[in-house]
Amino acid sequence: MARVVVIVLAAGAGSRFAADSPEAPIKLLALLDGKPLLQHVLDRVAALRPARTIVVLGHHAEAIEHAIDWHDEQRLRNHEPDEGLSSSVWLGLEAAARTGTDIEAALIVLGDHPLLSADLVARLREAAETTADAAFIVPRFGDSGAPGHPVLVRRSAWGLASMLHGERGFGPLVASQPSLAVFIDVECEDPDVDTPADLERLRVR
Repeated sequence: MARVVVIVLAAGAGSRFAADSPEAPIKLLALLDGKPLLQHVLDRVAALRPARTIVVLGHHAEAIEHAIDWHDEQRLRNHEPDEGLSSSVWLGLEAAARTGTDIEAALIVLGDHPLLSADLVARLREAAETTADAAFIVPRFGDSGAPGHPVLVRRSAWGLASMLHGERGFGPLVASQPSLAVFIDVECEDPDVDTPADLERLRVR
């Protein structure tokens, strides 16, 4: 991971989660095994030893800043988080571009993926090494084959972020131009946490 920057997207309001969990309204700070969801993500990212980790905060930024046991992450503030996930992707990639000319790719990770898999990240990297012309390396989860995160984005494709808008990041672009991507099939379901029920399934796993 010496030439890979990890961008952790943690700016969302988590409104679906908060609506069903008034006692724990900040999703990224909801506890799993005694730690906030975002803490799980950051600890797993730190173990990957990337060139840099960039965390994009937005909604609930101050509460998150105080609740997390930070490593050496670079923290950015998205001051317009309601513009959607795509705005955080753009901010993260802008910061990644300033990291150094030797950075080859960015790994985009969601802050509500507490079970981020090092094995999956390794598979994405291996695919990148054998398919030099692919702009994106994307996992597809479960029987549905639905694409998800983390996504590896080659530096040559970072400029495409200027075309993004809304909540889905690079997803619509990849869907419309699948030749830009290499897909890695993963047997499990996408492990993101959108609702308290999703979190409860992880607690009893």
